[in-house]
Amino acid sequence: MANHKTSLIPNISNIIKEILSKHIPNITKLEIENLSYKHQNHINNYKDTAIIGQSHFKIYINSEFLSKENKELSTKLKQHKFVYNLLKKNNIFEDRDNTDSFGVHSVELCINK
Repeated sequence: MANHKTSLIPNISNIIKEILSKHIPNITKLEIENLSYKHQNHINNYKDTAIIGQSHFKIYINSEFLSKENKELSTKLKQHKFVYNLLKKNNIFEDRDNTDSFGVHSVELCINK
C-alpha cells in the first residue's frame, strides 16, 4: 500500500479562486498573488496564518459583471464591497468568533485593470 502524505493546510489561494469563480460571471482574468512573505514578522496569533504563509493576498480580477455597466456595481466602492462580502460570507477573513474562518488578514483588490 502506497503511503500518500496529504497536507492538512488548505491552499487559500485556490479556495478564493473557487469562491470568486462560482459567484462572479464572465471572469476573463483571475490571478491571486500571495504577499504573505512581505508580512513574515506580522504579529498574528490568529490561526497562525502568517506562520503558514497565507495571510495577505492581492487579487486581480476582470469581469464584465464587475463594471460600470452593471448598475448595481457601478462604482469601485460597490465592486470592492461585493467581492469582500463574498469572501467574508465564505469565511476567508480572520474572525476570532468563527472557528471555521481561514484567518486571512488582508486582501487587496485590482478590479478590471
